[in-house]
Amino acid sequence: TLQAIPDLLLEVDECGRIYDFRTSRTQLLLVPPEQFMFRTTHEVLPAEAANACLAAIGAAARDGFALGAPYRLTMPDGERWFEPSVARKQSPAADGPRFILLARDVTARVVAEQGRRAKENELRAIAEHLPISFCYVDRDERYRFANRVHAETLSVSAEATIGRTVREIIGDELYALFAEPIRQVLSGQRIAYVQTYARPDGISVSYDVRLVPDFDDD
Repeated sequence: TLQAIPDLLLEVDECGRIYDFRTSRTQLLLVPPEQFMFRTTHEVLPAEAANACLAAIGAAARDGFALGAPYRLTMPDGERWFEPSVARKQSPAADGPRFILLARDVTARVVAEQGRRAKENELRAIAEHLPISFCYVDRDERYRFANRVHAETLSVSAEATIGRTVREIIGDELYALFAEPIRQVLSGQRIAYVQTYARPDGISVSYDVRLVPDFDDD
């Protein structure tokens, strides 16, 4: 039943006025029902949260469905983040269209992302000063970070690597040397070996390669 939905479900109009609600988790309510029923989101929520909900309602009025931007609320049990998704009801009320707004609790996702971002910023600050080639690549083999030495070694700018795959940056021939070690590290193994190859100018170079998996909640 609707009452079993773990997130907060609201029926609202185009102005964000609340006509009904359902939730099995009363801790998701910022205020008791008697303080928000038949009032608008701007009367109940902080401006940033209300604007996020109204923007999603407006988009759903135009497109039928919309996913809004996450917003933050200070709840009695601490700070929580919510993400509104809105669908226009098929049968409008006598006084105009109505919408179903689902406020999903995405606190765990946002906190995890904030933790990853903080770790990446710390990693960048450390790695940028290392006198060695260093990069951070995600599970899709796309660069998330490359320090100055790594970029200079590949004759590209560090900014040019971000979002591009390892194969795109280093080319098919060089990628063939790293494909298997990359596969192994993505499976969770720590890899250490010496790689030797001939540069385009004919000079043979050797690298002490260390690949370390980075595990997160995903």
